Amino acid sequence: MAEEITIPTTTQTQRAQECMTAMRRAVLRAPLGESRGIDIGAEIAEERAEER
Repeated sequence: MAEEITIPTTTQTQRAQECMTAMRRAVLRAPLGESRGIDIGAEIAEERAEER
């Protein structure tokens, strides 16, 4: 017998979206720690300049 496929209700979908939003916000609010003095943007720019 095949398994019955259920479609999430709007309420379930909304709860899942709210949960994902809350998790994203928590990650963005997490402390990054102390700076190590590395400028990633400058390193990427240097690498791109060397490639040309």
